[in-house]
Amino acid sequence: MKNIILIFLFFFGVHLYAQTSSKYEFKPQYSIALPSETGKIMMVQCSRSVPENIEKYFDLTNTDIASLEDNYKKILSIKATECCLQGWKIPKLDDYAFQYVGVVINSRKYIYINAFLIDISYGQDSFKTWHKDWKTKPIIACDGGDGFWGALFDLEKKTFSRLSVNGFG
Repeated sequence: MKNIILIFLFFFGVHLYAQTSSKYEFKPQYSIALPSETGKIMMVQCSRSVPENIEKYFDLTNTDIASLEDNYKKILSIKATECCLQGWKIPKLDDYAFQYVGVVINSRKYIYINAFLIDISYGQDSFKTWHKDWKTKPIIACDGGDGFWGALFDLEKKTFSRLSVNGFG
């Protein structure tokens, strides 16, 4: 009987852990970690703020990406603090594709997220037509409003900051 109770407690604990760990989890349909050498290009966004004082760029590991994906939905609770739609909140993550690059600011590692809208209103192939090089080149868009945004994910604290949305033309 004691063994049955221990087994039950073990599986109950595993179940609780699984629920807690998946509360913020989101695995994008379209995402890519770009090489560190693309970082400087990604930071030349046309109509939104980007992080300043970047000391260097680094290549992200699978562990880094897993940490981001385990916490992704936390970003839904923050508001844009930078140009251009201050106070805006991301309504849902499913509508976006994501590019990532590792950045170091004040000796702290972050993932910079470059997000862009997946517009399939013209058909599934429109995404591949408009952004055919998205897996190798940073997407830079002038204007576009909430179709394009960027943010930082702190790899140590597991928190998001510096949400910034493109302006409108």
